[in-house]
Amino acid sequence: MAKKKSNKNLLKATRELLEEYLEKTSKDKEIEYPEDTVKIDDLDKQETLTRIYEITDRILKKIAASGRPTIELPSRS
Repeated sequence: MAKKKSNKNLLKATRELLEEYLEKTSKDKEIEYPEDTVKIDDLDKQETLTRIYEITDRILKKIAASGRPTIELPSRS
């Protein structure tokens, strides 16, 4: 019985340390997005769906025009 209680205490302490670490590291990092990037969090549901449909339509038009799907990805450097 004492071993189970000890394991529960260790798990609780480990969980608390992990949560503390995650909070600390998430506050330290600020992500820099490219200029024309829009966070989905900033959009409502309808606007998000509209943008997804627009992108999908552009991809389908490119496929119809060239016969090959192409997506332009920004440079990561």
